[in-house]
Amino acid sequence: MSKILRSLIWKEWHEQRWKIAFGTLLLLSYFGIGLQTRILPDFDLMIGGLFFSAVVLPIFASMDLVAAEYADGSLKNLLNLPISPWITFTVKIVMGTLTCIVPPTASMILTWLIAGQREVISNAGMTVYIATTAISFSSFIWMIWASLYQPSEARSALVGIGLVVMWFALIAIEFSVFHHSIIGFLTPLSFWILPGQLDSTWRWRIILVAVLLWRAGTGFAKLSRKRP
Repeated sequence: MSKILRSLIWKEWHEQRWKIAFGTLLLLSYFGIGLQTRILPDFDLMIGGLFFSAVVLPIFASMDLVAAEYADGSLKNLLNLPISPWITFTVKIVMGTLTCIVPPTASMILTWLIAGQREVISNAGMTVYIATTAISFSSFIWMIWASLYQPSEARSALVGIGLVVMWFALIAIEFSVFHHSIIGFLTPLSFWILPGQLDSTWRWRIILVAVLLWRAGTGFAKLSRKRP
């Protein structure tokens, strides 16, 4: 079993490592050029880069974790391996999470090396990093759950884009009409918490993400019976 697990991990790493490398290179270029030229204040530059990555990287990470297996016909063989489908699902989730987490983490390290304490307030900067990391991971789980049965990478990516648009629209409508959140606080975007704004709703968001993760895992384990 350990040999099969190592082979599975290598397979997923081999398929997903280019995303990690591309995302890291893209963000490092953005932060490196921005911090050196000082086009924007350091803190504004960090917020823009991290928030953009928190929205885009989950789409990038989730679009082919399962859909690619549909496209090349390898899903049934993958699920028929003599290991639990949950182990396979866990390996995929870990690789997708690395795609969401490694690039912004590398960018924060680069920011500290270049800017140090120049303008970026360490506590506020770390809060923004944690918030955007939470947005990225929870968005990734939402997208895996919502796109689990999509047969192609393109359709899976469209599901992710649709979710992001829906979240933004829901929050905008709620605050423009009701001036407060009714159900929008459950969306991943509501993890955007700056110092002094933390409230009790984060618990409901974490519970919802855990439920969606469980639903995605159970759905993945049943995929072999849903498609030939």
